[in-house]
Amino acid sequence: MLGEIVDYEDYDYREFWSGKKRSYEHLSEIYALKKLVSKKGKRFIDIGGGYGRLSSTYINLFPQTVLLDYSLKNLSVAKKELSKRSKSKIFFVASDAYDMPFKNFTFDFAISIRLIHHLTQPQNFFDEISRILTPQSFFILEYANKRNLKRMGKFLIRKGTENPFFYEPSMIGKNIYNFHPKFISDKLKLAEFKILKILSVSNFRLNFIKNIINPEILSKIDNIVQLPLGLIKTGPSIFVLSQKRDEKIEKISSAIEKIPWKCIYCKSDIIDEKEDELICNQCGAKFPIIGGIYDFRKK
Repeated sequence: MLGEIVDYEDYDYREFWSGKKRSYEHLSEIYALKKLVSKKGKRFIDIGGGYGRLSSTYINLFPQTVLLDYSLKNLSVAKKELSKRSKSKIFFVASDAYDMPFKNFTFDFAISIRLIHHLTQPQNFFDEISRILTPQSFFILEYANKRNLKRMGKFLIRKGTENPFFYEPSMIGKNIYNFHPKFISDKLKLAEFKILKILSVSNFRLNFIKNIINPEILSKIDNIVQLPLGLIKTGPSIFVLSQKRDEKIEKISSAIEKIPWKCIYCKSDIIDEKEDELICNQCGAKFPIIGGIYDFRKK
């Protein structure tokens, strides 16, 4: 089993980010990505991109961009908004992040923000990202840090039951996982990634601070300390820039008009694209195109 799927189809993710309650976190994450995303390569993918909340950090930087999420609802919102702003070719794909419908070595840059804390099998996820990335390409991961300053403080004064120093992931609520930095670095290494830079983000995520200081000012302060605090990884949210190892592969197609699709059932890469669906020539599987969104969710 690759891993369980958390489906947000019946939840409007925009509500989570609406208003001022999470403005500080949103702005801090924008600052972090602007430090890490660079215009390198031709194909970019945002895995678990939702409704495109962070798209301002990468839109139009690459000739081809893919926004992947499991929720058609989120992708529909993203398509409506991003189609107006995108000058490059952008594709919207509904898919399981454990088994993405792309050929090996398709992308040059990938990001995944606020997704892995929903995943039960992070190693399978990292292996899949490694599979779709070209050699020496880049991957930005955000994860919820169990060894953050607040949790360590609570544990040390015996007001918290969770041990933030324990290596294995810990579950918060029904489907939220917090990770130890060493656990993440070990799993990335197993998937052939080398860590290049670490940022500690949303370092002032305390209600009494957020209630006192304007989110724009607080996020600017956060922007200043993200890199130095990344050395000790004490923030509740950690951003990691890593690079896939080099390897010899066959020449990759430079054409960017279309996506190099792969069937999620038989793994064939011989896919015919019709007006309203994709059809696998090997096994006959059909994948609908709904309102411009490619739907690869397994039925």
